Amino acid sequence: MPEAATETVEDYWTPARMAAATPMQKTHDEDLDPQVLDDLLGSIQELNPRTILPGPSSERQDPSESPHIGKVFFSTEQGDFVCSGNLAASANQSTVSTAGHCLHDGDGGDFATNFAFAPAYEYGESEHGVWAAEELATTSQWAENSEFDFDVGFAVMETKDGTTIEEQVGESSPIVFNQPRNEFYSVYGYPAAERFNGQELYLCQGDALDEPFGGDSQGVRCN
Repeated sequence: MPEAATETVEDYWTPARMAAATPMQKTHDEDLDPQVLDDLLGSIQELNPRTILPGPSSERQDPSESPHIGKVFFSTEQGDFVCSGNLAASANQSTVSTAGHCLHDGDGGDFATNFAFAPAYEYGESEHGVWAAEELATTSQWAENSEFDFDVGFAVMETKDGTTIEEQVGESSPIVFNQPRNEFYSVYGYPAAERFNGQELYLCQGDALDEPFGGDSQGVRCN
């Protein structure tokens, strides 16, 4: 990751610049027939009626009630971008998790610059301030080949006057491994497509389903 003074990164992300950042989107190259997706979801719904399918299932949240969730901001050669992020439980109390494509170009490209995290973000503001990253990391599978099954990244954030970001916000999300598939999930994020504006925190709940694009990844179907 290119070195940059944390103060410079904090100053860079003004409320106006955060509000204007473009949502980063990475998609699979494969085109999926919509009928294939409909058939897949229909068959799963018959087996498990609890599964929430696309529809009015997302609910707006008060970001102050989940302060460990927020937005990450970063720059590439194409401009300023934004993604959702989450403060992960870690020994350093300073680790934010996000998608790999939200901090690295993939396909042998470069790491992002000006990377920052705004916990409890809403409309250009964070009650806990903006925190700059000191180190970025992603999987070699994403960095070298853009493999979506390994599209995950982590950022080690700065410490301010001896205070870690976890101490500041008061909570974090644990990470677990080797869990069963098709579990019931609560998914938080800042959707920006269609009726959403990317400025508000939403919650969507449902059972994890296999991604229709293949691979080992699962996702929750939300509107």
